Amino acid sequence: MQSAFVEIGLERAAFLHIADIWEHRQNGHGGAERPIERILHEGQALLVQVIKDPIGTKGARLSTQVSLAGRLLVYLPQDSHIGISQRIEDEAEREQLRGRLQHLLPEGLGGGFIIRTMAETATEREMQSDIEYLTKLWHDLTARSTDSPAPSLVYQDLSLAQRVLRDMATEETTRIVVDSRETHQRMAEFAGQYTPAPRAASSTTPATGRCSTSRRSRTRSRRRSRGASTSSPAGT
Repeated sequence: MQSAFVEIGLERAAFLHIADIWEHRQNGHGGAERPIERILHEGQALLVQVIKDPIGTKGARLSTQVSLAGRLLVYLPQDSHIGISQRIEDEAEREQLRGRLQHLLPEGLGGGFIIRTMAETATEREMQSDIEYLTKLWHDLTARSTDSPAPSLVYQDLSLAQRVLRDMATEETTRIVVDSRETHQRMAEFAGQYTPAPRAASSTTPATGRCSTSRRSRTRSRRRSRGASTSSPAGT
């Protein structure tokens, strides 16, 4: 079967196929050339990402290749490839976007990126902000995975409010109104770590039924980045 059942803290053990073990693929091994028992062992801690949610009696499907989605870019910290969304078909534009991104990447930064469709009209500052956000997110995620016992959740999808804050708040944002104290608290914590908008300008108002910013943009993230966790194989 060339698969391992991995304990990630849910009711059912998750499923990791040998084809989804990134290090195995990178070393040039075919799926049937090396038994999975020689790659993983019981009790081993892994950093994994859910690529398919549990359904029915089946547990979640996992991958050891982590991808983190921002508004304009997807960060692949274990890869070195720069890819372009297939929706961007013009070859000259694809090369121009690739060149812009390479110019913005800090020297010595590891990992690869996928340029999303929304990057077509983005400014260099917006792309730079996405790079900074994603690389900091990866740094924080790996730090949590090192300090957390297995199994532990070290990252999960952003809430709608957090995605609005990530995608719409800029240095020009002066005020954010939120109708929930709990949501306000989570947004304030997220803003303090990852966004350029001033935290002191946010406030909480009751019973409005929505959250809004003073910047009238309706841009939204269209791709989910599923949760990552440190886990231990339960058996192969």
